[in-house]
Amino acid sequence: MQIKLENVSHIYAPKTPFETVALSNINLVVGKNEFIGLIGHTGSGKSTLVQILNGLIIPTLGDIYINNKEIRKYKSLIDIRRKIGIVFQYPEDQFFEDTIFNEIAYSLKNMGFTEEIVEKRVYNALSLVGLEPMKFKDRSPFALSGGEKRRVAIATILAMRPELIIFDEPSVGLDPESKKKIFDLIYNLYKSGISVIMISHDMDVIASFSNRIIVMNNGQIVLDDKPYEVFIKNREYLLDINLDIPQISKILLDLKKCGYNPRLDIFTLEGAKEEIRRVLNV
Repeated sequence: MQIKLENVSHIYAPKTPFETVALSNINLVVGKNEFIGLIGHTGSGKSTLVQILNGLIIPTLGDIYINNKEIRKYKSLIDIRRKIGIVFQYPEDQFFEDTIFNEIAYSLKNMGFTEEIVEKRVYNALSLVGLEPMKFKDRSPFALSGGEKRRVAIATILAMRPELIIFDEPSVGLDPESKKKIFDLIYNLYKSGISVIMISHDMDVIASFSNRIIVMNNGQIVLDDKPYEVFIKNREYLLDINLDIPQISKILLDLKKCGYNPRLDIFTLEGAKEEIRRVLNV
């Protein structure tokens, strides 16, 4: 799948006293099997951008192409939303069915799939998120732990067989162990061939998982590059727009200031540990 945005702008409440320019002249291409970290301060346009990617919002100006077809030429946006799923913050707040099976199956049934296909997809989705189908299918989604609820929410998206999933602060409200499991799950989905766009204020998480970072400010894309280019070469600019760099990068930069020569293109905890041992010769 390829998504292409050409000169996209979006204005909320146009021609009223409440007019707000959320996006301004966005040009962007999202290709196959990318892991994109999307960062920016509150109000920078991140949420509007991802809703436009999913077809939840049609932009005020500009064109969006999904697999080389302009979005307005699709007879139904449902086909787009099958391919591009969004997991919003606290997605479990949207649960309404009595069992986990029915929660995941709801959209599939509405799409007209047979009972056999629905069952197969529900079981497969539960397995993908690490929940044993026969153990969890008849349980209430409201009786789960926070991490399990988040996994069920992701399973409802996976059952649609998407090519791209957008995660908006996927670990918000979770304990450290559940956070790790969710991030491991997301990374495994990416490794399986699903493209990922992840919004997070945790720069260490964004840097360690993403192979491309998009930075937004005042409704515009101001940086779009690899983690090293964004967090190291443009660190002063990030500070100027009230964004931080990963803690790991700060430690490695401090070592450099002290006269050591560490690699600065390392963003994982294990990689940083090995590099610190190397430069300190311990």
